[in-house]
Amino acid sequence: MSASEAPPAAAAARASGERVWTVLELLRWTTEHFSAQGIDSARLDAECLLAHALDVERLRLYIDFDKPVNDAERGSFRELVRRRARELVDLRDGRIVSAAQGVNSERLEALIELAESALENAPAPA
Repeated sequence: MSASEAPPAAAAARASGERVWTVLELLRWTTEHFSAQGIDSARLDAECLLAHALDVERLRLYIDFDKPVNDAERGSFRELVRRRARELVDLRDGRIVSAAQGVNSERLEALIELAESALENAPAPA
């Protein structure tokens, strides 16, 4: 959908001079914002949080890159972005995990076992 094919509400907002944020514009802005804060995974975090706020899979962000994002969705995303500035993101589903919640010990143990197994099976360095 292009700007000329925007839904009626988006077209009316553009005609009145209001800013209409699209999926791509939100991703770009948020990626820059996170990068400026020193977040290494800025784009990935932005994608995960926006997909979560819109209740879609990440792939849908690229299929519907020019979709206008409504005020309620933007408000939900804005809160996630604010929280991400201070907390970690669980990349499985866009949830934010606070440092106070700690690390899931079962997942950490599984990761350690996987790493140890990979190291045991790796060829010796030359």
